[in-house]
This record gives sequence, C-alpha cells and structure tokens, in this order.
Amino acid sequence: MTSTPEPGASTVPLDNATIPKSALPAPTVCVYLNKFGKVGPHLDQQRIQQLPDHFGPGGASSVLQQCVQAFVDSAYHQATAFGCLRSGQGGGIISAYFDQQQHTLTLPTVSSVTYALRFLEKLCHSLQCDPLFCSQPVARGGVHSESRAHTPGVIRVQERPQPGGGDPTLWTVDDVMRFIRESDPLLAPHADLFRKHEIDGKALLLLRSDAMMKYMGLKLGPALKLTFHIDKLKQA
Repeated sequence: MTSTPEPGASTVPLDNATIPKSALPAPTVCVYLNKFGKVGPHLDQQRIQQLPDHFGPGGASSVLQQCVQAFVDSAYHQATAFGCLRSGQGGGIISAYFDQQQHTLTLPTVSSVTYALRFLEKLCHSLQCDPLFCSQPVARGGVHSESRAHTPGVIRVQERPQPGGGDPTLWTVDDVMRFIRESDPLLAPHADLFRKHEIDGKALLLLRSDAMMKYMGLKLGPALKLTFHIDKLKQA
C-alpha cells in the first residue's frame, strides 16, 4: 500500500485522486481560529484579533481559501505570507498586493478538514507562529483539552503572555520586535530595524531618540514615540 505524503503549504496531496469526483460527497467543514497563540514576527496581532472565531461551515477548499486569505491579509508584509504558498489546481484563489501590483494564486483542492488543517499547520510553521487553526472550538485562554492533543491539526497552545510582560533585560531581539509591534501598530514597520541592529532587551532600555535617529535612520516622530514606550517600560 502506498502511503499518502504529508501536505505542506507548497503542495497538498489530493486524497480523492483515484475516486471520480461525481462519486464524492461534498463535506461541510468548519475550522476554528485560536486567537491566544503566538502570532510570530510576520503576523499583526491586532488584525488576528479582528478575524472571526471560525471559518465555515462550508466546503473544505472554500474554508481553506478563507483561512489562507485571512493570514495573507493579517501579515505585516503580504509578500511574506504569499511567498509561503505555491500554486495548485482547483482550489480557491488567494490575492495579495505588494510591489505596487496585485498578485493572485490558486490553491490546491482539498476534500477533508484533516487535509485543510495539515496545510494550515505547515503554513503556520512557515510564518513562525503557533498552529492557530483547529477542528474544535478554542477554550478561553487558548488551551485545548488533553484528550484532543493528538487530533490532526489540534495542537495544545499555551496562553500568550501580555505585551511587555516579563523582565525586559532578558528579552531576545524577537521579543523586542514583538514589543514594538504591539505597543503601536504605526511603529510596526520599524520593527525590522531592531533585528538589523541586534537590539535585545538590555540594548532597548539604553536607547534614546537621538541614537535611533542617528544610527537607525528613524525620523523624529517614530523616535519620540518609541522613547515614550521605552520610558513606560522602564517605569513598569
């Protein structure tokens, strides 16, 4: 017996490849979004919070398209999320705007919630975030029950810590970038500068507006806003 390969964001095997489409039922599926998981460096937490709690019920391919499009729309840079995808056949169409033009891509067709969830789990991995999609409603706090821990696509996720939580002197560069993005959405485009200049928590607490303007190339407005949030962090 030939085993079916695991699907990824670049390709999802068709589990109905040997069955005539006319003989297949059209299953209705529903995929739930865990808004309490870590969204990683590429997704905007505020946009994720504005998404619906679930996608569907509907056909598997249609629900997959809604989930993927929601992630593309929630990315700081749509090109990043769009670049994790590869064109397929028969599925929904994903659109993204970058490089001053509209881009479209057709997803592979899927016929079950299991394959859709595997695809979404691979996409989450590519975007460096927790697996945020599952087949069951997410309990408050974002932790799935132990009995569902090994269900395909259902991953136990710890509750996301509050922005700015913990000891800033122990923050990594990624923690600093997250702090910048969550402090003010208008500052999010500048977060990558902190990776470029290797600003961790200890360095963040030493930053002043003049240094950010001189060495990081920030304009006065963003530099003053960042100084304000850094001062609040020191006081906390």
